[in-house]
This record gives sequence, structure tokens and C-alpha cells, in this order.
Amino acid sequence: MKDKTKFLETILKCPFNDPMDDCAFNRFRKMSITDLIKTIQQMDPTEYDRIMACHNKCLDKRNSNKLAS
Repeated sequence: MKDKTKFLETILKCPFNDPMDDCAFNRFRKMSITDLIKTIQQMDPTEYDRIMACHNKCLDKRNSNKLAS
């Protein structure tokens, strides 16, 4: 996995302080810290890339919406 620290930080705290209902990280936020760490350690790189792509798409969309306001 490329950057477990950034991944974990994003799971623990949405950059907008208000995660969307369909946020790719929501399922992880419901886990205990022990299960979360275990899941991240065992995560397939493809799954990591998919989740980060969803996250980056959401960030771009929310930043665009913020600028348009």
C-alpha cells in the first residue's frame, strides 16, 4: 500500500469535517481501531487504489462546489 498513514488519516477525519453519505471511507469509520488497522494491513493494493480514486474524485467535486459558491 502506497501511503497507509494518509489513508488512515483520511479514514479518521474527513477533510471537509462532514463526510458524504456515500463516502468510500464510511465503512472503515465504523470499525474498531484494531479491526481498522488489521483491514488496512491486509488490503489489496487494487482496493486501496479504488478507494483513493473515489476519495480524490469526491475532493475534486467538493472543492469545485466550494469555489462555485
